[in-house]
Amino acid sequence: MDTKERIVTFVQTYCREFSTVCTKLRKFGGSGNVRWQPPPVETVKANFDAAFKPTSGVASSGVVVRNSSGEIMGASFRRVGSISSSFAAEASAAIHAIELVVDLGFSRAIIEGDSLTVIKKLMAKTRDLSAICSLVWDAKSKAQNLLACSFSFVPRMGNQAAHILASADYDEDRFWVEDEPPSLRLLLAKERCSSDCL
Repeated sequence: MDTKERIVTFVQTYCREFSTVCTKLRKFGGSGNVRWQPPPVETVKANFDAAFKPTSGVASSGVVVRNSSGEIMGASFRRVGSISSSFAAEASAAIHAIELVVDLGFSRAIIEGDSLTVIKKLMAKTRDLSAICSLVWDAKSKAQNLLACSFSFVPRMGNQAAHILASADYDEDRFWVEDEPPSLRLLLAKERCSSDCL
């Protein structure tokens, strides 16, 4: 596949994803109503996101793991080099999320992100043949280390904590256990306040 065909394929995939997200947002009544939702009891939710710099091929991922009460069980920021696309960055972030859940010792998890394309690939029962197939395979393989694991899409407004953490400007990888990353304190306080009011 030459460069022009790859660009056309990328744009077509992006447009389909954008259209699907817009449809889902209309279903929710607009992006203002979308917010983080807690997982069921005895399950954690690991929200992930990636920030990608195409000029350098460097990506960073942010993962926030919370329990059914909304308490942070763990969070992590990681830089990754040699990334070829934003889809590869998102798939790498999903792997990061699964690894963090396993490292924290949890056995039941929902892995949630805002890249519909990547989430669909992770949920698919068929073999992925895309440019990120090795990352998709790695994520599915690592998910088998959990007793129960599902993948879930959420619009960006419901994934803000992971987005902020992925976009943070840390010089090195960071890891928090049962503690809030400083860059998330304001957002998490706002989320707690709004959930208390409901």
